[in-house]
Amino acid sequence: PFQVTQPNSSGVNWEPGTTETVLWHVGNSDQAPISCSTVNIDLSLDAGLTYPTNLATAVLNDGSHDIAVPALNTGAARVRVACASLPDHFFFDMSDADFPIQPDPATCVTDTVVRNFADSGNCSLRASVAYAETNGPGLTVTFAPELAGSTITLASEIAIASSLTIDGEDRAITISGGDSTRVFLVNSGTVVFDSLTIANGDSGRGHGAGLFVASSADVTITHSTIEHNRANQGGGAGIANNGGTVNLLYSALDDNNGRSAVGIFNTNSGTMTIDHSTVSNNSGTSSGGGIKNEANSQLTITNSTVSGNSAHWVGGIDNVGGATLTMINSTLADNSNQVALGGGIHNNGSTLN
Repeated sequence: PFQVTQPNSSGVNWEPGTTETVLWHVGNSDQAPISCSTVNIDLSLDAGLTYPTNLATAVLNDGSHDIAVPALNTGAARVRVACASLPDHFFFDMSDADFPIQPDPATCVTDTVVRNFADSGNCSLRASVAYAETNGPGLTVTFAPELAGSTITLASEIAIASSLTIDGEDRAITISGGDSTRVFLVNSGTVVFDSLTIANGDSGRGHGAGLFVASSADVTITHSTIEHNRANQGGGAGIANNGGTVNLLYSALDDNNGRSAVGIFNTNSGTMTIDHSTVSNNSGTSSGGGIKNEANSQLTITNSTVSGNSAHWVGGIDNVGGATLTMINSTLADNSNQVALGGGIHNNGSTLN
C-alpha cells in the first residue's frame, strides 16, 4: 500500500535547519487507475489535525525526497505525502506517530535563549535559567522564534535564587506544571516574569502552585496570565507571597482553584501591588476565593478588577490579621460565598482604605 515509512515513529527528532529524508512506499500508486506521478509533502505541527507547512510540491512519486527542516518547534509533528494531482484529502498517507522538531539537546549550546520545550537538558528553560543565574545577575532569558505558541511542561518546579528576567516577548509561551508540580519558586533576587502564561501548577499541601515568592525576593509579573493552577491543601494557587515583594502589572489571574486564598495569598508581612490587572473566576473550598491579605501584610490595588471569585467564606478579598488593604479606582464585583463573612470583602482586625 501507499504508506509513509519515515518519519513514522516517536523516536525520530528533526532539528531545524537540517536536511531530512522523507520515505514512503509507492505501491502501485504511480500506475493506473490512480496514476499518481507526483506528490506533495506537507508538515503538521498539531498531531495531524492540520497541515499548514509545505515541505515539497509536485515531486516525483518515487518513494524518497530530501526536505529542508523549517525553523519551527513542536512536539507533535507529522508528515503527509499526498498525490499532487488529486485533492490532498483524497489519496494520501501520514506518519503514524508524533515526533518532535527541536534542536538536538545533545549538541545544543545553552545560553539565555530557550531553544526547545524539554523539561531539562541543553537549551531548555531550566538550563537557560541556570545559565542566567551563573553568569548574571540581571540577564534576560528569552525564547527562540520557532518556539512561538509552545507549552513547556515541567517535571519539577524551577527554583530561582538570583536576579533575572524571563521574557516571553510576543511568543505566546506557556510554562506548565503539568498538574503535578509547582511552576516557579523564587527564593531571592529581583525577578521579572514578562509576557508569559503560568499554568497548571499543583503545590500539593504547600502554597503557591503557579508562583511562590519567598521573603528575600522581589518579583514583578507583567503582561502575563496565571491560570488553571491548583493548591488543594494550601493557599495561593496563583501566587503565594511569603514576606517578599510582588508587583502584578497588566496581568490576569484566572480560574485557579484551591482551599483558601486561592488567587493570591499575601502573608507574613508581604508587600504586594496590583495595578491594571484582573483577579477573576478563582474558587476555594475555605476562605478568600480571590485574595487573602493577612499577617501584617500590605496590599494596594489600583485600576484593577476583582470579580467572579467564590469560596465557602469570603468570595472576593479576605483582609485579616493586622493587614492593610488599599483600593484605588478599582472594581469589586460578582464575588460570592456560601456562608456569612462577606462575598466582596471581609475585614477583621485590619485596615481597609
